[in-house]
Amino acid sequence: MLRGPERWSPTSSANSWTDWTRPRISARFCSGSPHEEFDLDLTHLYGATVTTPSPGDPYAPAREQTELLRTASRVRALLPSIDIDGTRVAHERITTGDLATEVVVGHDVRETICDGEYARLFGEQIDAGSSVFGLDEAVPFYLGLDGEGVVQIGVEDDDGVPQALLETDREPVRTWADDVYRSYRDRATELAPGDFA
Repeated sequence: MLRGPERWSPTSSANSWTDWTRPRISARFCSGSPHEEFDLDLTHLYGATVTTPSPGDPYAPAREQTELLRTASRVRALLPSIDIDGTRVAHERITTGDLATEVVVGHDVRETICDGEYARLFGEQIDAGSSVFGLDEAVPFYLGLDGEGVVQIGVEDDDGVPQALLETDREPVRTWADDVYRSYRDRATELAPGDFA
C-alpha cells in the first residue's frame, strides 16, 4: 500500500515504469474506476504522483484535490461526491474572482448541492460566473483539470471517501481527460440559480 505521494524514477526498485505502475495503479486506482472509462495507456502515467491514504493521514487524496482549488485560477471537474470544506474553499475563491470553475455532478451530488448550505454556496458561485452541470447518472470517478495543464484523477470507496489520487501534467493524459470531461458535460444539463433556491 502506498503511503502518501510517491513517484517512479529510474532508480526505483521496479525494473520498469510498467512494473512499478501495475501493482500501484491497478490495485489502488484502476480497481476503483470503471475500465471502460479508464481507457488510457498506463505508460502515459510515467512520472505521475499518486497520493493514497495512510493511517496518519486518511484524507490525503482529498487534501490534494482541495489544494488544486486553492492554487488554480481555473478548474473543470467531474465530481462523484462532494464535501463541505472543499466547497467552502472553492466558494471563497470563486466569489472573490480568483477562481473560475465548471463542474459536472452526478445525480446524488446534484440532490446534495441543491439543499441547505450547499445550495447557498453553489447559488452564489453561479452568480459569480461558475457553471454547474447535472447528470441523471452517477459520475464514476473524480477528474480535475486546471488551466495550466495539471490533471487529477481520483477514485473513492463506496462511502465516497477518496482512496487514490493521481496527478500528472503529461499531454496524452490531458487530451484523454479533456475528452472524458467533455463527454460528460455534453450529456449533462446546466443548472440555473433557481435550482439552488
